[in-house]
Amino acid sequence: MKNQPAFNHPGCRPGGYAALRAARCLPMTEVSASFGGTIGQTAECAVIRDALVICRNGGIEAVGTWDELADRLEAPALDLGEAVLCPGLVNAHTHVNLSHICGKTASGQGFVPWVASLVQFLRTRPEAEELDAAIAELSGCATVLVGDIVSSHVQRMTDAFVRSPVQWAPMVEFIGPGKTMRWPRELSEEDFLSFDVRGISGHALYSTTPELLTQSKSYASAHGLPFVMHLAESPEETEMLQKGEGEMLGFYTRAGFVSPHFSAPGTNPVAYAHSLGLLDKDTLAIHCVQVDAGDMELLESSGATVCLCPRSNEYIGVGRAPWEEFFASYIPVCIGTDGLSSNTSLDLFEELRFMAARWQNGPFPWLAALRAVTCTPARVLKADGLFGSIAPGKSARMAVLPSDIAEAL
Repeated sequence: MKNQPAFNHPGCRPGGYAALRAARCLPMTEVSASFGGTIGQTAECAVIRDALVICRNGGIEAVGTWDELADRLEAPALDLGEAVLCPGLVNAHTHVNLSHICGKTASGQGFVPWVASLVQFLRTRPEAEELDAAIAELSGCATVLVGDIVSSHVQRMTDAFVRSPVQWAPMVEFIGPGKTMRWPRELSEEDFLSFDVRGISGHALYSTTPELLTQSKSYASAHGLPFVMHLAESPEETEMLQKGEGEMLGFYTRAGFVSPHFSAPGTNPVAYAHSLGLLDKDTLAIHCVQVDAGDMELLESSGATVCLCPRSNEYIGVGRAPWEEFFASYIPVCIGTDGLSSNTSLDLFEELRFMAARWQNGPFPWLAALRAVTCTPARVLKADGLFGSIAPGKSARMAVLPSDIAEAL
């Protein structure tokens, strides 16, 4: 099923005027959206039937029913027929700079074989054409904003997104055995404001020292930025932190990311992250596959948001996150595609279809899932002033739902 791109009628661009009529509109503006994608709140999502959205100069001027707004038309409306409008999608977690590695990594063998197959490509540079193709795919899949991990090729990435309608939220990543923040070679701390950093990432508990993680988190908090970390992704991570042994510890010790004198904290990843003060309302915890009921309670009480990456987890072979439990909780939920080094596409609609086909607890909560790719990630990425909902003052770059998803709602 071909996806519908973000709506880009000329009248929705700066300097233009457009009025769009659709059978239904999902504005994603309800108060309950701030709690994330919980099943218990899906009934509260407003649906506007026979909707009219008036756009001017690239922004939304008015949203309502045809009967409410038709007398305000300045030109004939573009009738989209049975289409369902929703906000442009927000991909909460990507690694666009790894797009040139697509199809070259080990699949389905577990985390360590995957990362071992990845490292040989990390020093290679993505070509401009490869980045342009990846970003064009994002745009063609109705994505308007990406939370993207940045650790290298900064200028090349900047140039690629400048050429694109997709807005970039770069998250500068810190990783390794150091105990103080060392900015990527192409990006000094003095460049911070001009580069427009949108977040700070401490890579993971298994690859980054506690000192560097806590310093990165403190830096993010001081600058009012989201803090992103990969958390509880694989069984090997849990084994390393609980027992101080296993394949992951050996790999990262040999690679120089972990000291030969590493001492395991003796606890699981979520509890360890909590003990280091890394979890709060501005934290985006990526993956969270290996979690139990106690971890869920810690995540919920901390206010952290979880970003699920279902197809990436299957590609690598690390297991399946408890999607049903996350969606039934009050933990805010986002969905991301991760990168093309661990996925076959950057298409969030494909991510939703993948989850829907494997859902184990009643019908798939499509409205909650759509919140996880619109209003919730926009809030976490601190971009909800522009994206994430269809409301006056927001961006006019909306999405038309693919017909199969529209019919499932």
